[in-house]
Amino acid sequence: HRDLHSFPTRRSSDLMVVDEFGSGFPAAWCLSSHEHTTAMTVFFDIIKHNTGTITPEWFMSDTANQYYNAWVGVMGHRPKKLLCLWHVDKAWRENIKEKVTISSHKKDHSAKGEDSATEDMIGPKVYKMLRTVLEETSEATFSDLLEKMLQVLEENAATSSFCKYFVSEWVPRAREWAFCYRRELGITTNMYVEAFHRTFKHNYCTRRESSTNEWKHAS
Repeated sequence: HRDLHSFPTRRSSDLMVVDEFGSGFPAAWCLSSHEHTTAMTVFFDIIKHNTGTITPEWFMSDTANQYYNAWVGVMGHRPKKLLCLWHVDKAWRENIKEKVTISSHKKDHSAKGEDSATEDMIGPKVYKMLRTVLEETSEATFSDLLEKMLQVLEENAATSSFCKYFVSEWVPRAREWAFCYRRELGITTNMYVEAFHRTFKHNYCTRRESSTNEWKHAS
């Protein structure tokens, strides 16, 4: 009998291309216990061996740097780097929940029925501002909206911590996530990629869990 923990967790790294119809097409995928630069370098090396050097106009991945770095190291070409908006959105939501706080003074008033919706509403308001900035397609308007949003976040005690995080982690990478900087590439979202990604991971994970349970019961 072998313990389930003796089997390493496998992660799926999917390489997709956009076909002539604008749809996401799966070109290759890698099942590995790691997703670090070394593992991705091996993955891309195998692709290069079979296809030759690939020089795309842009390269989209999640917020980690190892995918892009491995690609550049293998292909010797530096495409425009874009962030997957699903991962950007997820990171923003998680950090809003963690870093947007309400003062104890406000909480005392809320308990008395005053301003009771403040704590529930401030997070969604911050998220709405972020999405407005994200989806702006004019570079000039984007810069103006970003500056105004940061000013609002900084001046509010409940959002000042989130503001520091956003200025540190996301403002320097604006060209990787803002719609206005990917407009000329003919894309604004990566939904065609996400649709396949969800389907593949759902089917793979479901089957893997089923197989694991069957193995466990058989043991």
